Amino acid sequence: MPEWWYEDPFDSIRQGFRIQRVHEENTRYQHLAVYRHPRLGHILVLDGIVQTTEGDEWVYHETLAQVPINGLVHPPESVLIIGGGDGGTLAQVLKHESVRQATLVEIDERVVAVSRQYLAFASSFSDHRAKLVTGDGAAFVKSAARRHSFDAVLIDSTDPVGPGKVLFETEFYRAVRECLTPGGVMAQQAGIPAHDPRILRMAAGNVWKAFGSLHVFRAPVPTYIGGDMAFVLASSGGRPVDTPKRRFVGRHYNPDVHRASFALPTWWGDLIAGNQDPSGGTIMSEKRREDEIIISVPSKTIHLGHVACPKGCNLIDASVRIGENPSISVLAECGGQKGILYLDPRYGSFENKYTFEIPEGEIIGLSCPHCGTDLGETQEICSLCSAPMFALHLPHGSVLEGCRRKGCVGHRLKIVDLDEQFLRMFKEGMQDSY
Repeated sequence: MPEWWYEDPFDSIRQGFRIQRVHEENTRYQHLAVYRHPRLGHILVLDGIVQTTEGDEWVYHETLAQVPINGLVHPPESVLIIGGGDGGTLAQVLKHESVRQATLVEIDERVVAVSRQYLAFASSFSDHRAKLVTGDGAAFVKSAARRHSFDAVLIDSTDPVGPGKVLFETEFYRAVRECLTPGGVMAQQAGIPAHDPRILRMAAGNVWKAFGSLHVFRAPVPTYIGGDMAFVLASSGGRPVDTPKRRFVGRHYNPDVHRASFALPTWWGDLIAGNQDPSGGTIMSEKRREDEIIISVPSKTIHLGHVACPKGCNLIDASVRIGENPSISVLAECGGQKGILYLDPRYGSFENKYTFEIPEGEIIGLSCPHCGTDLGETQEICSLCSAPMFALHLPHGSVLEGCRRKGCVGHRLKIVDLDEQFLRMFKEGMQDSY
């Protein structure tokens, strides 16, 4: 018989569903229930909180899986899912033919069994490429045998309460980073900022500490009260993922949605930077730090208008333009030849101009055309191809590093003055020169 059932996900907010009870049990870890709703189909509930519904699961699962996967430069072959025992994220991963194996680690085997019985999308567990591991996800990623094994790690977890709290901690994110192949990505849901801003603030800060890079994106999930859900993402190389690298179209996801999902409300930027919560109060105040960090920003949104060599020589060359902007002029040497290389001044864009032929894959020596200072004295190595990096100096002590191998797009922006500069990345006016 239909009855009203109420979910209380936040202290002072509840929402109701008119449901029929289909299945209930207490597992070793939690209370598990499946309800039937006339519009949403089967609803999976853990400890009184809605996890997913057949009626709109594709919004959440496509966002968590397709945004990071389609942001990868190379099609993924091996993917790890932590949690996700309902099989929805697994189903999305397996839509990519390049995936040879998708490993899913779920601590509660009953979630998988009940999902396979009642949720249509849980048929993904029958795919021969799916590998199910029953166990602790945090312990799994810390195993030395997992180093550099996965092109993507997708953390399909509950909110950071109880056993799930460890999946939002810096130590866990560092272990995830070690699991990734060069250029690999991780992504995780970060709650509903409108109702519990602490989750996004915590996840963003800890991912940032572990990876030195951070993307935040969003999706409107109808079932989750508050609707606008946050996700955090980072890559082992700090490369941008806001532009899709392949075309995939789902019920919710498409290339336009991919790009749009990285457009954040102003108050989210304030929240991430630690300034305010939605009610206008201060969430967390930190002592101002002079840390050096690495942060991913959308491609072609920052114009580098002030670039210098280590000795301070101006490298901006107004005589040669790329698009509408003056280029960055450096002296290049390769295979006994020398000439000027004009670098694209738009961060994340690579429409460079060469004055002599350089074969793809060759390592280029770079120096200042004015004083001859070597631009490759940095000890950094490209995370994509392991070639040496070069460094260009920007205002406020910031540094742009790029790979010296022709054809490689490895690059990263190091910034200082943490509070001011990080907040600026999430403000309008990104087209201004830096």
